[in-house]
Amino acid sequence: MSDFLIHTCVESGEEIVDALSEWIEQQTGIAPGIYSTPDSPRVQTSIYQSPDDPRLLDVDTVRGFIAGLESFGLDTGDAQVSQNRTIREDWAESWKAHFHPIEVEDRMVVRPSWEPPPASPSIIDIVIDPGLSFGTGHHQTTHYCLSAMVRLIGKSGMPATFLDAGTGSGILAIAAARMGIPKVIAFDNDPESIRVAIENATVNRVEFEVFEHDLATPHPTLEENGPFEMIAANILAETLVRYAAQLSALVAPNGVLLTAGILEDQFEPLSRCFHSHGLALIESVSDGPWKSGTFRKNG
Repeated sequence: MSDFLIHTCVESGEEIVDALSEWIEQQTGIAPGIYSTPDSPRVQTSIYQSPDDPRLLDVDTVRGFIAGLESFGLDTGDAQVSQNRTIREDWAESWKAHFHPIEVEDRMVVRPSWEPPPASPSIIDIVIDPGLSFGTGHHQTTHYCLSAMVRLIGKSGMPATFLDAGTGSGILAIAAARMGIPKVIAFDNDPESIRVAIENATVNRVEFEVFEHDLATPHPTLEENGPFEMIAANILAETLVRYAAQLSALVAPNGVLLTAGILEDQFEPLSRCFHSHGLALIESVSDGPWKSGTFRKNG
């Protein structure tokens, strides 16, 4: 492992931030950090990658994408792109200025390890330090999944099985295990995510089965343990649509599928697609450019 990271930063006007951050995540598999201050119209969209990452951002490619946004009439705010090396220790320390605990439905706290645990023992305490894999609970889509899990369990009772499809940092599987779901299984197509999810599970003193997989092919673990009463799929809309039949087949009768990571204009086609596979939309929530939703399978 290299002792430094590549830091790519775009300083721009606010108008292009949503489109830029979505594009960066599609290109790299990592959700960038977005930083702004009340006294400045400038916003920093920032990402750290290993120098040997095959999806390492190229500065000219980033500038080309921004130029394309400008050609569509978006105000880039004279966007400036920079890229430099950052020592890993410096990167870890820089997160502490931006990464703070979040609360979920007054029932759960997700915090970095340097913040104290919640005072009440009734609050579910989850420790996730920021890293190179997606999923700290701060992104709107991850937060929706956590919130929906808490609300559904409070309303309908504890499901017996939970599947985290595209686990990233493992945060949703960890939350499911900490809430008491008996059988939790997770997968991701990124081997780095699997390693991080296992580490985070250890930190949070939970165990669940996690393995490298994508939905293109069957997997014996899913076949043996499915269908699942609750599935969280915090992955891109294109992947959800492509594998809608496979995901739907993994949902138990009367089970629920939580979907997130979907842009507003992608949600209606996605909803129609899942409806054709026997899943009815029971809730949807918009947050900025993102729309998330919960589907229930016909019994």
